[in-house]
Amino acid sequence: MRVIWDKEDRFMKKALKSFIYRSGLHRLHHRARNRRALTVVSFHRVLDPADARHAGANPNYTVTTEEFERCLAFFAEHYAVVSLDDVRQALAGAALPDNPLLISFDDGWRDNVEYALPILRKFGFPAVLFIATSFVNSPSGFWQEELYDRIARSPLRHDDIWLRLGLSGEAPGVDFAAACIAGLTGLAVEIRNGAIERLPLPDGELPPRMLTAADLACLHEGGFAIAGHGHTHEPLTLCDDAKKELEQSRVTLTGLPFAAAADAMSFPHGRYTMELMRCARIVGFDLLFSSDSRLTPVDMLKARPIMGRAEINMEMLREEAGYPIEESLAFWLFTQPILGDK
Repeated sequence: MRVIWDKEDRFMKKALKSFIYRSGLHRLHHRARNRRALTVVSFHRVLDPADARHAGANPNYTVTTEEFERCLAFFAEHYAVVSLDDVRQALAGAALPDNPLLISFDDGWRDNVEYALPILRKFGFPAVLFIATSFVNSPSGFWQEELYDRIARSPLRHDDIWLRLGLSGEAPGVDFAAACIAGLTGLAVEIRNGAIERLPLPDGELPPRMLTAADLACLHEGGFAIAGHGHTHEPLTLCDDAKKELEQSRVTLTGLPFAAAADAMSFPHGRYTMELMRCARIVGFDLLFSSDSRLTPVDMLKARPIMGRAEINMEMLREEAGYPIEESLAFWLFTQPILGDK
């Protein structure tokens, strides 16, 4: 009986949410509640499912080209999409339109220029890319993605992979790749890389995964601001010398052959402290973004707070979860907490 009640409860909640969305009540609520709040959304990767890189890409951080286009159509209907320069000017007192939204990307994946840029151009939208500067021109991705790719395309059983990585205990059955990543996080680089190398490389060479300097120039010309995301992509809270990491990131940005947004950054892995914020500002990063899911009141921008971002995690938002993407986006974005609200 409990199973039946649970199914009925889910059905009723789905029907109620669909009614609220289709009636326009949610839109009216959003236009009033979030009219003077900046929404910043964050993406990582955009891939065509037919692309060879898709099978080994972490689904938590990957949207398909069709999903990305539907997201942008949703933004066009409900928001005024702004640029990083618009936000920078708002910090100095300039006005932002009602319901402003900034589109951001983290890391520096090459699919951003191959797939995301043409779709953004179709809508005429600007964006900001926060790049881990040491990976520009790199043939491989972050160790987390390298590990995920090897696991996703490996013929080995999970318990064999677990043993090869040198992790203790039994191999977990749920979200196995995430457990492997967590098990290797914090280890010395040599130990961690040695563990990953014990897993066989998947068959077939993949296209380049990270952006080149030429790609960055193309993105910049196409409406992207290029900003910082650390140098090595390691969490700054785990770095022996976080200031050096920040300095290396900013030096690389200022050395690019175009005007990068060397005053803006997002914290790698979303990890930061008040001391790291102070250090980032000393180095020269004045526009700080977190991965905290919250909106920032436009009236508070002059105080230069760390601005929150709502991650677009399609594993959570896909239609298989029971709602069309547009309805899921509405209930996720429209109800984000606002900085300063109790």
